Amino acid sequence: MIVLTGGAGFIGSNVLQKLNSTGVTDIAVVDDLTNGAKMQKLARKKFVDYFDFREFVSASAALKNISHIIHLGAISDTRFTDGKILTEQNFTFSKHMLELARVHKCPFVYASSASVYGSRKKDFIESPAYESPETPYAISKWMFDQHVREIYSPAPIVGLRYFNVYGPGEELKNGMASFPYKCINALLHGKKIKLFEDGGEEAARDFVHVEDAVRATVYFSAWADKSTKSGIYNVGTGEAVTFKKIAELAGARTEDIELAPFPENMREGYQNFTKADLTNLRNANYTYSFQAAVTGVKSFKNYLEAQPCRKSLT
Repeated sequence: MIVLTGGAGFIGSNVLQKLNSTGVTDIAVVDDLTNGAKMQKLARKKFVDYFDFREFVSASAALKNISHIIHLGAISDTRFTDGKILTEQNFTFSKHMLELARVHKCPFVYASSASVYGSRKKDFIESPAYESPETPYAISKWMFDQHVREIYSPAPIVGLRYFNVYGPGEELKNGMASFPYKCINALLHGKKIKLFEDGGEEAARDFVHVEDAVRATVYFSAWADKSTKSGIYNVGTGEAVTFKKIAELAGARTEDIELAPFPENMREGYQNFTKADLTNLRNANYTYSFQAAVTGVKSFKNYLEAQPCRKSLT
């Protein structure tokens, strides 16, 4: 059995779909369905059980034959500031999932975050020397990375440090939706795309399509490849694309873009630039290529244009 936390989330639901497409259905999904709209993410997908994450710590003791754990569940709101809740869900619960993997001697793949690099401008390398988390969210993810680095496990432990993931399935992320989604959604509803002042047009990030994030997640979960080595690996394209370029790829003309004041509550830890260093990923024999933004954003636009119901983020 594969245990998949966050299976009703953005990346998690895409992982669930990918596993199903390869014939894997012996899956226990763990998530929080307080927002009932997330249940749509589980509709028409195949799995054998579901657990609320608050009940899983006690319920997991009765589970047998766990072969792999893919731990993607977390508070993913980068602006969430309650440190107690962040550490409970992003650190303490993650420690329980890791211990469960150690008990079952099974591969453990979890979601790290490029936010741990902070507001640096270069050298996004998976090493403590290059990590400087600045927000409560980033620190909670960094804390678990440090814990993992000190733990021995008889099976692989792999942290995937996702950069800015975008693509189908993120419509429930609201304010945390990717910039490509916000651009395409704004244009579909006849609204302007907002870029922040103070260099907003020059800001650039590493935007990675969810299909590529899913491929890496499934690959490193080792359900097909037992030779996966433990480590923390960047998952990004290795290219930084400006926000202005993303807007243009979404179909924006000059008159569709306007500058807006930079929100004061977002200045701390804001990443004006990210670019994944893929050296360690390639050294781990991960040879798959990543979609360039020029391809990925346009395919995402086609996908959203074809949806019968389009959600406005206002």
